[in-house]
Amino acid sequence: MDLGRRRIRVAIANIARQVVATAVDDSAPDADESEQADLAIALVRKVCDDRGIGLRALEAVGIGLVGVMDAPDRRRRAAERLEAAFGTRVEVDNNARLAALAEQTWGAARSAEDVVYVRWAVGVGGGFISGGRLLRGGHGASGEVGHVSVDPAGPRCHCGGRGCLEGRIGVPALLEAAASRGVRLTGTDDLLEAARSRTPEVTAVVVEAARTLGTVLAGTVAQLDPRRVVVGGDLATLGGLVLDPIRSAIGELALPGKPRALDVVPADLGPAASAMGAIALVLKEQDPSRPARGPRTPRSGPTCASATKRLFLSTLRN
Repeated sequence: MDLGRRRIRVAIANIARQVVATAVDDSAPDADESEQADLAIALVRKVCDDRGIGLRALEAVGIGLVGVMDAPDRRRRAAERLEAAFGTRVEVDNNARLAALAEQTWGAARSAEDVVYVRWAVGVGGGFISGGRLLRGGHGASGEVGHVSVDPAGPRCHCGGRGCLEGRIGVPALLEAAASRGVRLTGTDDLLEAARSRTPEVTAVVVEAARTLGTVLAGTVAQLDPRRVVVGGDLATLGGLVLDPIRSAIGELALPGKPRALDVVPADLGPAASAMGAIALVLKEQDPSRPARGPRTPRSGPTCASATKRLFLSTLRN
């Protein structure tokens, strides 16, 4: 499932990592984790009814949430609802980090063990993989690229900081910048269409934002020394218009006197990345803050028509 600010996404996969069903529904912007979990449970039950899938063999649920993972109440509210509904192990992580894990497992980073991933859309998030392992950090904040300050005297961010990257290059900021140049756009789709059409004012705004993102990523590259930088999210679909300024900034600023082989590539998995990452989470990762559990007695109920294989349910937040 995907517990999102605006949408809930559900993906059900078998032990062979084959996705056997997906679904999406809208979520109220002000819904908390408990309310989102209830919506997700209803969505799972609907898609299972529609597709004839039974969850008797369900082994685990993976959840992706927005934001820093140091708030136990947020994690608990979502996890407890799902544990009660499905009677199985529940794992929780940040949704952008899960997208990084998905790209490393199935997507644009699958041949690399040291990866910097950034997702650029309405918000800006990221995930770091080192030696093949997803980095979470000491406080659950690893990968929060969007909250690097690019202007310490800038406006206050919802994180408490000032002048954060997300406030400078997230879609709302880009729409505002385009409007200041006389081009009024109504949302992400309009912004992307104007950029693809090479509307000069919009192109200038997007390229400048990409350069700013590349400048922040240059610092990350200098410190983590990845083999690959993967750029996901809506803005990554603009291809070279955003990737070229990012590459240029990294090349100029990330230890230019010490040349290295570094790929800067678009993500492969699109909007499904976080859901796929939650599947990867329950298949090969485990939330280190939660105790291990013994085997569970299977519940009675119908089985999936095709499945003698175990099923995994992934719950993610966009």
